[in-house]
Amino acid sequence: MKLKNYLMFSYFIVMLLPLLALYFIYTSSQYYWQEKNSQIESEVLQEVEEFQKVIEDPKWFTLNPDLSYEPLHDFIDADVVLSVYRSDGLILYQSHQSGMKSYYQFSNDPNLYRKIGELQSNTRGFQYKDIAIVKGEVLGVYEMNILHSGWSEVYQRNSSFYVVLFMLIFIGIYLSVLYLLHKRLNAPLSQLELEMNFFAKGKNIQSAPLKAAKEITQLQKHFNEMKKEITQQQELVKHEQREKEWMVSSLSHDLKTPLTVVRSYSEALWKENYLTELEKEEYKEIVIKKLHYMQQLINDLSIYSSIQSTNYQTELVEVDGEEFFEMLLQGYEELAQNQNIQINTSIETKKLYRLDPKQMIRIMDNLVENGVRHTLAGQNLSLAAISSEHQLPDWVFKPFTEKMEQFRENDTVILVQNQGSFIPSDQIHLVLKPFYQIDQARTKGSSGLGLSIAKLLIEKQNGDLQLYSDKNYGTLIACRIPEREEK
Repeated sequence: MKLKNYLMFSYFIVMLLPLLALYFIYTSSQYYWQEKNSQIESEVLQEVEEFQKVIEDPKWFTLNPDLSYEPLHDFIDADVVLSVYRSDGLILYQSHQSGMKSYYQFSNDPNLYRKIGELQSNTRGFQYKDIAIVKGEVLGVYEMNILHSGWSEVYQRNSSFYVVLFMLIFIGIYLSVLYLLHKRLNAPLSQLELEMNFFAKGKNIQSAPLKAAKEITQLQKHFNEMKKEITQQQELVKHEQREKEWMVSSLSHDLKTPLTVVRSYSEALWKENYLTELEKEEYKEIVIKKLHYMQQLINDLSIYSSIQSTNYQTELVEVDGEEFFEMLLQGYEELAQNQNIQINTSIETKKLYRLDPKQMIRIMDNLVENGVRHTLAGQNLSLAAISSEHQLPDWVFKPFTEKMEQFRENDTVILVQNQGSFIPSDQIHLVLKPFYQIDQARTKGSSGLGLSIAKLLIEKQNGDLQLYSDKNYGTLIACRIPEREEK
């Protein structure tokens, strides 16, 4: 429920329920007092009927002293006020003024003969008037005011009870609404504020989600998403920092050895006292190779850093798959022949792609150079570009076939597979890290950045790179690139 609707509903409840409670109390009390009044009326009428048998006697309607009326009180309750009038309106007796009368007077009530024989109720009790008739002669009028002090006390007590009941209901409704507002509004906001304060201090607490209004739930959701994003960014920054430290450490290590060699051989060439001409030529060749290696290392590091930069942009263009990959996979025969390696090439695609040709050439150069470096003389190095509609080449190692089918899905794959050399399973995920080296033999002539650069470049083109290796077969590097449409 939205916060606005929730508050409006709570206000409506606070206003409506007390009115309903008041109406319920009123109708209940009315019903109760109607029942009570009917019961008392029956008792009063019964008392009146008994009294009528006594009062309808001519002696009570003549001039008598007040004391002569005392026997009448034996037939009525103490809370009954009795008045006796002669037929002409002369007041003969009034029980509430008994013994105080020094003279007789006429009643000035014009309604003396009205509402005769009717039981009238009022706030103090009941009133009953009737005419005493004996042998057809009107003797006079008698009036009974029946006061119910006990009933009044009950009425007052019940009225107090109803007032207290209404106050309790009102307080109960008020507290219930406060509880609901606290549960759906104050508690979630307090929890959110607590989480924000802890997160601002670098601490992360995860509280159980509370039911709340829709806006507060959305606010909690957005805060959690923001917190997750910031945490991920912080972890990414830490990861990048660790990676930079690793790169600096690795770069220092990789430069230290060739620099030491260059320095030693340069000093030896500088002195030239004990070196033969053949040794001088060998030393010069070694120095040049080490300098070339350091230059390659620095160039690769520069490329790797530029690719990671947020300003780096790929220039994607639409290319014809068959023509492009035929160009891309050719030209490595001489490199393979120099190492006495047999190269196999397979191209099965007629799709269109959006690629950066310049960077694809760099990717392929890095992968092939890596493959040549780790393929022993006399063994095979296989290259392929296979679209999703074609089967994988037969030369793909069997342990990798099923994984490759899952990896390529509906995309095209570029494959570089070499025999013999393999990577331990616990180090496969590390090989793609910059400067990571498995052993000295694998690092010879390599900067350790080739695969890392290839992976970054293929990801910049919405692709992916995976590496598979098996001790009994060799190593396969697969690049997946998205297809566009058939020609």
